[in-house]
This record gives sequence, C-alpha cells and structure tokens, in this order.
Amino acid sequence: MRRFYSSIAVIGIVFALLFIGMRLVGHFTRPALLDRFAPEACSPHPCWNGLEPGKTSMKQARESLVRVSETGDDYRFVLCEPQDKACWDVAIEGISPKADSALSEVKLIPPTGKITLGDLVLLYGAPTSAMICWQTAPSSDDVAANLPRPLMVGYVIFKGHVRVNVYNPQYPVDARFDPSMVVDQITYKTLPDLTIPSWRGFVAVDQLGCGRGGKVTVTQKP
Repeated sequence: MRRFYSSIAVIGIVFALLFIGMRLVGHFTRPALLDRFAPEACSPHPCWNGLEPGKTSMKQARESLVRVSETGDDYRFVLCEPQDKACWDVAIEGISPKADSALSEVKLIPPTGKITLGDLVLLYGAPTSAMICWQTAPSSDDVAANLPRPLMVGYVIFKGHVRVNVYNPQYPVDARFDPSMVVDQITYKTLPDLTIPSWRGFVAVDQLGCGRGGKVTVTQKP
C-alpha cells in the first residue's frame, strides 16, 4: 500500500513539473505583442486599456484611442508596436449611435499570425466555452475577408465575456481546437454568448455550431 501511495505521489510531482515547465516555456517564448492584449481587472468584467463595455462611453473611448493610435476614424483605430514592428486594429461599437452611448464591445484585431490560441490560454487562463462553425460567406466579419473559404472558425470564450475567433491556416477545414490556431480577433463584450457549449479542451468536435448540425470529420495530422 505504501508503494502504491508513493507511486501516486511521484506521478503527481511529474505532472506538476510538466505544468510548470509549460508555463515557463510559454513565458520565455511568447511574443512581446501579447502583453498589449492583456485584460485589466475592471468590475464586474475585465476591460482593455481602460475601455469597459457597458460603462465607458463612445466619446471617452475615441478620445483615449486617438491619443495612442497612428491613424483612425470614429470607429476603427490603428495601433503599432515598435518592438514587434507590427500594427494592429482596435474597433469599437456603441449600444446606440449617440456619442455618449456606452460601448457594447471593443474588438482587437492582431496582425495576422502573430498571436495563437495557446498564447491566449496562457494569458487569460482556461476558456469557459467554445464551438466551431463552418464559414463560407466572404462577407462574414467573424474572420478577415481575405482568408480562403470554406473555413472552420472557432469561437472561444474566456471568463468575463471575452470572445476570441480563431482558425487553423494549416488545416482550414478541420473541426479541431489546437493551441497553434491563429487568433483573428479578440472581443471584449457587454453580454455573454449564452448558446456556446462548455470548453472541452484541445480536442476534435463532433458537432458544429452556428445552426449547422451533423457529424464532422477531422483530417489526420502527420
């Protein structure tokens, strides 16, 4: 019996060391740009750069973004990161068209291929829910218009109504969540996405979301 408990303890220590190692590797290899997408501890939900959906007004958001952006208009702004030599977009929407309307969402659009789903899991913690949808319409703004269709798009929800849209450029029609999936956009929202099922980890899914039912197949990776 003592040997059994000793074996359990050893296994536990090994898994703990592996987890710590993964965190350390992620810390030393993660892109410098990633810190620009870190959430802030606002109440009741996370916010970004002082912009809190449901509280910050559109006028306040515009004034804040104009001070730090390279270019922009009333709804979309371009920010640049000198260290990574990369620029990225911030888009804002209001609950109503009025200037003093509160933000309904803040959308961050990283430069293509710079941020992965695995990066955000290290930054935000484990997701709460997720689904994959089959996208064919080039007009959909859930991912960049220049990405080839058809395409499987993953919608991953993190604590605090933070939704991340991801895709797999290597296996574009695979219904599988993978840490290497590329982040297309990060959205801080006012309200939760209630219809998205619970997160099951980095696994293949057997049912698609967005109203498209039926079984799906997953390409075998080499």
